[in-house]
Amino acid sequence: MNYPVLVGLGQDTLQETYDAAMYVPITWLIRADGTVFLKHAGPATPEWLRTQAKALVAGASEPE
Repeated sequence: MNYPVLVGLGQDTLQETYDAAMYVPITWLIRADGTVFLKHAGPATPEWLRTQAKALVAGASEPE
């Protein structure tokens, strides 16, 4: 992988902050200011992830 991955097991504060119920897999896209742009439980296709990442980088207020 060429991107950071956060593993939150055992990190109760992190789980509470992001309302991180234990879904596998789960994807969060976080804005530069630390707010959650998108939380998606379940599998995602590479195309879907690219679309969401482009929306995040473009500064969209809502996921596509």
